[in-house]
Amino acid sequence: FFFASRLGDAQRARMASYGTRSGEEEEERFLPAPAEDAMKPELLAFRESAVSPRRVRWVVVALSMCGLVAVVGTRKAASDGAVAAEVVVTLRLRNAYEEKSGRRIGDGLYRFEHLVEVHQETACSATTEGECEWVFEDGERAHGCETTHVWRTVGEHRVVVRVHRSGGSAERSFTVQAKHVRHELRDLTEEDRERYFGAVSVVYRTSQEEGEQLYGDRFSSAAWLVREHLYGAASRECDHWHDDAGFLNHHVGITWQFEQSIQAVDATTSAHYWDYTIDAATASASQFSESVVFSKNWFGSSSPPRQDHVVDEGRFAYVAVESCSGRANCSAVRNPFGLLRSPWNTNPTPFLTRFDRVLGMFHDAYTLTTCEDFADALAEFDSMAQFVSKLNGKLHGPIHIMIGGHWWFSAQDNASAAAWLGASVGSRSRGLLASKFLWRQGYARCPESCSADADWRDCACACPRELVGDSDEDAYRVLSDSGLLDINKSWRDAGGWRAVLRLLCHVGHPGEMFTSAAPQDPTFWPLHGNAERFVHLVRLLDARGEKPLDDAWGYAHVTTGLDSDTHVVCDWDNVTGMELPTCVLGATCPGHRLDDLLPFLLFDDQPAYFTNAEFFNLTSPLNPAVPYVYDRLLYWPACADQTIWYPDGGQAAASSRSRSSDEA
Repeated sequence: FFFASRLGDAQRARMASYGTRSGEEEEERFLPAPAEDAMKPELLAFRESAVSPRRVRWVVVALSMCGLVAVVGTRKAASDGAVAAEVVVTLRLRNAYEEKSGRRIGDGLYRFEHLVEVHQETACSATTEGECEWVFEDGERAHGCETTHVWRTVGEHRVVVRVHRSGGSAERSFTVQAKHVRHELRDLTEEDRERYFGAVSVVYRTSQEEGEQLYGDRFSSAAWLVREHLYGAASRECDHWHDDAGFLNHHVGITWQFEQSIQAVDATTSAHYWDYTIDAATASASQFSESVVFSKNWFGSSSPPRQDHVVDEGRFAYVAVESCSGRANCSAVRNPFGLLRSPWNTNPTPFLTRFDRVLGMFHDAYTLTTCEDFADALAEFDSMAQFVSKLNGKLHGPIHIMIGGHWWFSAQDNASAAAWLGASVGSRSRGLLASKFLWRQGYARCPESCSADADWRDCACACPRELVGDSDEDAYRVLSDSGLLDINKSWRDAGGWRAVLRLLCHVGHPGEMFTSAAPQDPTFWPLHGNAERFVHLVRLLDARGEKPLDDAWGYAHVTTGLDSDTHVVCDWDNVTGMELPTCVLGATCPGHRLDDLLPFLLFDDQPAYFTNAEFFNLTSPLNPAVPYVYDRLLYWPACADQTIWYPDGGQAAASSRSRSSDEA
């Protein structure tokens, strides 16, 4: 079982049902809180304020401000009291990335007076009158008012500057916050980018067992992370990770785990991000595949010219999808061929796949998310419920579809889909989302297993006649009873219901990024990093009083036209044969409620799993305990005025001008 290496026996027993139960029993996977006297004080602060996400902000701000008090500088006894009283020292810390860009880390929005990037050489400059001597916490000393230093551990550090004058000496003490910095991939030096891709390659080509032996217990293989995501997103009951309030927390958490894993391989790297608005501004949809992001030395082709759509060149060529066939305790969620794929994805090809068509339509008519999309969301919304919904969808979702794709349908099927799904933006991808909904409700059935020597074309999902009948009237009834015609009102007049239902029940083969196994594709990580970067901007603008944010727990559900946001939970307990589960409309899927626990162990001394409320508070960009920050928040280089934030409230979409490739 995928948590086995991280949990004690009792925890393993409790987690063994993760994603496999429903109703009250499902809640057993969310572990009970420990006794308060067993918790560390800094973690207890988050637990005590769990019922009020806003209340804990002031706890975090207080912690941050305590650090700022130290930053101002404390005076120690000097050889001459008069000299000590007169000495003023101004500290400046910058690394090569900051010097090149001319911007501080995070554009200066993070509330740490002296913020440095761990493992990067930092130029230290003290402006004062007199001669300088530096004393660093690691014992290193230097003379002269300019020196360099490398902080090698994350956290708060003390720097002492001793100033010597003819009349005596004095000391000034400063607090420095050292964190990992997540950079836009294109901004990395070649050396740092190679370190990143090298570590990611290790994660994708090393087993969990071997990785732990080589790199320690913070190593998580790609297969381990895929399995975790599958247990959350490919549950038969409902999606514990998407289309509701828990979306952000789950993806921040798993990206943090990924970062810990690559840092177990190479401590100097981080979970860097992909600002896809740059590509949106500098390339048409047809040129999407030509982005450097999909070059051979980066992530490889966005749509390999092969019939099986396998990525076959570059450092991620033939990255394997792990097989659980014949392996006990490997994964309860797998496809019929035993591969770590969604149960409804019957693709037997054991390698990473990508395709630029969705039911025959290029990218499903989507284009990359633009500067205007982010700017409009920032200007229009004022609640986390709205932002999380937008992030789940428009601000990152289409890129999953554009990279993953969807195939294994005949030309006749594609023509049929064109007739009733249409050819508008996002219309074809609704087919797969509808197929998953039919599968969760029990109408679509997929083989439990298929032998390796079976004809893969015979190993497909379908809707059994005893469940859906064989007439147009029967098919219409199923589509209506399932709720699909309420979600997709335009389908009501499509006609040819048997053909429609047959296509949906067939499901087909989607690429990894368009499935619950999306972490199988290494583009998953930088894609989600850009989303969290946006959240850091939103939360820091609120903290600065520039854009008030309602951070009450919630989600802005889409009521029609989105087949994944169904708000339906199906109880599969005691369901046998051709029986259907009991499905409840309007229920909240476990994993999305305020007090549900998240399956992430991120600290060596973490006493328990965090609730959603605790984790949202913990990951505040104001919190010194968060080990990472983003390199730029206000600066979006491809956007009009190189930003998405207009403090005067002006709508960016009305006046924004995408910059040319030279400007970007």
